[in-house]
Amino acid sequence: MKEGNAPDFAAVKALAHYTSGNTSAAVLEIEKLAEAQSDNATVQLLGGTVLQAAGKTDEALSLLSKHQGSLEA
Repeated sequence: MKEGNAPDFAAVKALAHYTSGNTSAAVLEIEKLAEAQSDNATVQLLGGTVLQAAGKTDEALSLLSKHQGSLEA
């Protein structure tokens, strides 16, 4: 794994936790990633998805609003 991809993999891991029913771990991981890597498009997109699914709409929108110039988010 390349060092630069670590936030991407962490966001995917958090989504996997969420879909397997481990909601609290997923939300905690995404919240940590959002603080440290909010400019990462994968963190924005997957983090917004997890947060919205967990009922944290305002946090999801806040994270997604940081999107700049990429069609991914």
